[in-house]
Amino acid sequence: MTPARPPRWPQAALLACVVLVLHAGALRGLVTTLAPGPPTTVPSAIQVRQIVQLGPVDQAPAAERAGAEPPSTASATTTATATSTATARNSARPDPADPPSARPEDSSPLPAQAPPATAPGTQVPTYATAPAPAATLVYEMQRGGRTGRAELRWRPGAGRYELELEATGFGPQAPGSASTGAFDAAGLAPERHVDRRRGRDQRAVNFQREGGFISFSGPPLTHTLQAGAQDRLSWMLQLPAILQANPALSAPGAQISLWVASARGESDVWTFTVQGSEALELPGLRVDAALRLLRRPLRPYDTQVEVWLDPARQHLPVQLLLVLRPGGEPTELRLQSLTLP
Repeated sequence: MTPARPPRWPQAALLACVVLVLHAGALRGLVTTLAPGPPTTVPSAIQVRQIVQLGPVDQAPAAERAGAEPPSTASATTTATATSTATARNSARPDPADPPSARPEDSSPLPAQAPPATAPGTQVPTYATAPAPAATLVYEMQRGGRTGRAELRWRPGAGRYELELEATGFGPQAPGSASTGAFDAAGLAPERHVDRRRGRDQRAVNFQREGGFISFSGPPLTHTLQAGAQDRLSWMLQLPAILQANPALSAPGAQISLWVASARGESDVWTFTVQGSEALELPGLRVDAALRLLRRPLRPYDTQVEVWLDPARQHLPVQLLLVLRPGGEPTELRLQSLTLP
């Protein structure tokens, strides 16, 4: 008798389970493969590279790196311009050593080499002249809120002249000036003009008549010597001499032009325009018909001049007002007495 065989379903079931397990694993791997994931970089046979050229590194200022706002270009430019303008302004003011005929008290120095406001070579007319006789004029002088005294001494003779202005009542720095020279066909012909302090010459302008030029003791400049040229003091006697010899120039609107040089290195044309006649009550006398003339400034920090001349006294100056423009305090001279030596 053949023994009975055990049933095979258990084995078949086990085999089926193994197959199912294997299929499940394979299916899981397939699902994992097909699931979305990070892209895989596939090397390419041709690689394109982008070459970036680096410019200069912008190194911000320390203030900017720290969060502070750096100054703008406009601000820097404005600052530089303001500095330059202030420097130019300070260098364009008159020197404290100048006489009262050149500047008021509150001014600062003009540049030693200030360019002339009038173009070099400008021609001005010359005039017939009749210089006044020797005289001493004493003025009440007001300057910078202070009152003092100024004495103008005019000494012509033997073809030459000496002219001196001395102020008192303004302390040890009281200004003074002097002009010496001769006479020629155009009137006063200055040879040397000096500014003074405490009786000492501080600076000078020299009229080199043989060489035909003007030189200065301070700035290394020269200017062409024009016919009829004056200094900052001699014009006060040249203007009266012109009007004394030319009555027609007393008409309102008439003009008289003079080259005027200063010891600071300037040489400009001063044009005086006749404004008319005025009555004046002065400290020592009354003038019924003083001839008023006005010289306007040519540039900032230039002197405006008003002068009153008395036709009854050889057109000598009886009142003088000088103001540095813009904003300068006036210097005023008002005649107290006029004496003959």
